[in-house]
Amino acid sequence: MKKNKIILACLGIIIIMLLPFHRDIHSLIAWYTLFLVFSILSFPLSKKVFFHFSDGGFFFGKILFLLIGGYITWTLSSFKIINYSDGSCFVIIFLMSILCIFMWIKYKKTDLKKDYNRELIENIVIEEIIFFLAFAYASYFMGFKAEVNSTEKFMDYGFLTTMINNTKMPPLDIWFSGKTINYYYGGQYFTSFIAKLTGTSSQVSYNLMRAFIFAISITIPYILIRRMMLDYSNKQNMLTKNLIANIAGVLGALSVTIAGNMHFVLFRYIFPIFNMYPKFSGDKYWFPSSTRYIGYCPDVPDKTISEFPCYSHILGDLHAHVVNVIFVLLILAIAYNKLYVEKNREKLKHKKNKKLIEYFIEPNLLIASFMLGVFKFNNYWDFAIYYVVFGIITIVANIITDKNRIIKIVLISLGQAIFVYALSFIVSLPFILNFENFSAGIAFVHNHSKIYQLIVLWGLPVSVLIAFIILLIIERINNGEKALYKLFKHLASADLFVIILGLCSIGLILIPEIVHVKDIYAMDHERSNTMFKCTYQAFIMFGIMMSYALLRIMTNKRTRLLKLVAAIQLVMLVGTFGYFPLALNQWMGNTFDISRYKGLDATEFIEKEFPSDASAIRWIEKNTEAFDVILEASGVAYTKFNKVSAITGRPTVLGWYGHELLWRNSTPEIEKRQKDIDEIYTGTNIDKIKKLLKKYNVSYIYVG
Repeated sequence: MKKNKIILACLGIIIIMLLPFHRDIHSLIAWYTLFLVFSILSFPLSKKVFFHFSDGGFFFGKILFLLIGGYITWTLSSFKIINYSDGSCFVIIFLMSILCIFMWIKYKKTDLKKDYNRELIENIVIEEIIFFLAFAYASYFMGFKAEVNSTEKFMDYGFLTTMINNTKMPPLDIWFSGKTINYYYGGQYFTSFIAKLTGTSSQVSYNLMRAFIFAISITIPYILIRRMMLDYSNKQNMLTKNLIANIAGVLGALSVTIAGNMHFVLFRYIFPIFNMYPKFSGDKYWFPSSTRYIGYCPDVPDKTISEFPCYSHILGDLHAHVVNVIFVLLILAIAYNKLYVEKNREKLKHKKNKKLIEYFIEPNLLIASFMLGVFKFNNYWDFAIYYVVFGIITIVANIITDKNRIIKIVLISLGQAIFVYALSFIVSLPFILNFENFSAGIAFVHNHSKIYQLIVLWGLPVSVLIAFIILLIIERINNGEKALYKLFKHLASADLFVIILGLCSIGLILIPEIVHVKDIYAMDHERSNTMFKCTYQAFIMFGIMMSYALLRIMTNKRTRLLKLVAAIQLVMLVGTFGYFPLALNQWMGNTFDISRYKGLDATEFIEKEFPSDASAIRWIEKNTEAFDVILEASGVAYTKFNKVSAITGRPTVLGWYGHELLWRNSTPEIEKRQKDIDEIYTGTNIDKIKKLLKKYNVSYIYVG
């Protein structure tokens, strides 16, 4: 009865939260309904894989169905078998739905009565409420600054709108007419796929995808960490067990989604007490400072980036690494699922000895391989990172399964590594066949972070990991087990998992202190992008690790000193949650004032910010074809240049110079286009100008 009242109260809150949305409410409902249907349809499959999770994998079905349906459509379109149209998307989803219905019929005959219970339904309802509340709230606060009018939003929105408008894959490059995008566009593709299924415009879809990522970032960590804590807390009574698990889940959700780093706590609250860094601390603290610390304070020729999910949610860019968070969190859940299944084979009544083929056709391994292939066109950095993370977890699982048979463990692990890489390569072929690698290799770095700077950014999670390892040593100190597989066997699945995540995160922090990937950013910024992409994932894994480890330490009855340390660490972690309201207020303004809510239209700012261009841009949107080339002046990155191509999705001869240089690594061709544009606008030779217009297939020339 009490749970029912809580659920009803939450539903009431949902209704109240919907009131401010006005014209955007139908789009919000359309997106939520689509993903609810995805979960329902895919449940028989999800239950087979994620049977161990409290909801039977119901929530994970949203992402799995999106991945599979989106991937099939993208692949068929990339090989010119179908057009990437609204109708094609619906047909693919319809066919998948028919298949899922047959799976439901079989599931109903065999396992439904066994699996169906009140606890399962309650967990599903609670998770859906959490997801929808987070989705609705994010949609609300993003409506205070929905415009794509700063940082790299022109690029992100341009990618999205050209995919929604066009019916071909790979998508056209809006800033390099006649060529396709030579960058990771998977995130915008999946956004466009949802937009086509829901009939949502690119203007609204841009911000709904941001809200969706926020909601997924809240819900999956909650589900995963709650499950991990339940797996460990098997000796406690059910009430205590669920309470601790829910606290850990909530803590993890907040740690991944709204937390800042300790730079915020120190510079905003601690340093002002001692009058340290007066230009940057206290009331003068500006929320991006947490992401621009090493190389900026003090100012030295080693500029780096240390962004994290909360900053991305506030800032509003829809970059590859941001969209891929929804898939990263799922692959982490799959990794834990694999480790748990392998470690509890006897408990789950699986065969003790696996056949050779079973090492390769195991569901978690196959799904992870597929996802890693998708990562290659979503964000290649994440492929490299999670290929290693999942590989380590697979090796540990093999050690547990095959005990001290070292040669077998090595051979099987090597075979799985080759298999996963090969399968992911096949999955990514539609992208690879149209992609020219622009990386120039790897080099040793010339600059290194100061130790105290690393402590400021990463001291808290590393100290939590150390405290947790000490706890495990204390718990095992009297066991006297020396065999590696026995040590792994005696550790709980969740314990092992967070240790692996913690150590992998430390590795990601150390990588940019040693090497960097060579790109167009050199000298002062040579390791900036490498640090950015590595530590972004470290932050996510640390968030999961800390929320579990801190609760695990604090619920241990023997270690009073460690409990005190963990309590201090917990206070520090909760302190980082203050980053979200500060950044929200600084970037969005007062979000409690509903009258300031502007809606989710990402391009509504055009009429106000660029009134002289607005009519022309709207005319182009309504009266030209998606593939028509609109010539406009090229400009440097992070400026208002190339807004016409970005907003309309129509290709132009050359857009942001620096971005195309990064993506194509072809200076002569880019410079040639720049000279040709100058000639068209300023030249006097009419015949030459006509030839250039024909060369680039220009349909319209924009003057303004």
